[in-house]
Amino acid sequence: MNENPEIADTAAFTDALRLTLRPLLRGLLADRVIPLGQLGVLQQLSVHDSTTAKELAVAERVSPQSMTVLVRELREKGLVAATPDNSDGRKVRLSITVAGKNQLDSERTRSSGWLNKAVAAQLSAAEIETIKAALPALKKLGKVRD
Repeated sequence: MNENPEIADTAAFTDALRLTLRPLLRGLLADRVIPLGQLGVLQQLSVHDSTTAKELAVAERVSPQSMTVLVRELREKGLVAATPDNSDGRKVRLSITVAGKNQLDSERTRSSGWLNKAVAAQLSAAEIETIKAALPALKKLGKVRD
C-alpha cells in the first residue's frame, strides 16, 4: 500500500474528531422540543432579524424548498412572522417572534444545563483549559462551507 502518511494521519485525526464530537452532539440535542433544522432557523433569525427565506437557506446550507417547509412549520407554531418587504413587494421578510425567542432560549437553557453538568462531572481544570484553547480552531471548522 502506497499511502501518503500525511493524508493517513489527517484521515485518522478527522475520524477520531468525528467520533469524539458525535456523543457530545447527541447529549446537546437529546432533549430538544423542536427539530434541529427549525432550531437553526430560529438561531439565524435571532442574529439576523428580518431576512428572506433564500438568505436563510444559504446560511443553513439547505435547499430553498427545504427552507420553505421549515419556515412554514415555524410560522404555523407562531415562532416566526412574515411581513412584505418594503422595497420589493415580491419578497417576504422573516423575523423571530417573542414566542420564537422564548423557545430558542428554552432550547439553549436545556442544552447548556446538560453541558454544564457534564463538564463539572467529567473534566479537570486542566482539561477545561485545553478545550478552551481549542475553541478558536473548532469555530474555524464550523465556518467551513462546502
